Amino acid sequence: WLLGFVEGEGTFGYKHLVPYFQIDQHKKNLFVLNAIESFLLGLPKELHNTLGNQSFNVHYALNKKTNVYSMSVVSIDTLYSYIVPYFQSMSFLTRKALDFHY
Repeated sequence: WLLGFVEGEGTFGYKHLVPYFQIDQHKKNLFVLNAIESFLLGLPKELHNTLGNQSFNVHYALNKKTNVYSMSVVSIDTLYSYIVPYFQSMSFLTRKALDFHY
């Protein structure tokens, strides 16, 4: 279910040469972003002990003009220990696959 949601609402990209994963939702749907964060926290860590004592880094930001929350993962350790392995096991159906692989 998450792959379909990400293909419609998610972003894989780079900002200032730093990779990130982001999902945006209107503030009335903040519970959806919280559910996605909980789901991601439950994923098995592919590279054991990679994060050490670091936590799973998820950041929320609200655009006050549009009332849209952005949930972002920018920690390279979190991306490569959780996000990348999860989506590598999936078959994308849209051009979002290009964004993910590059």
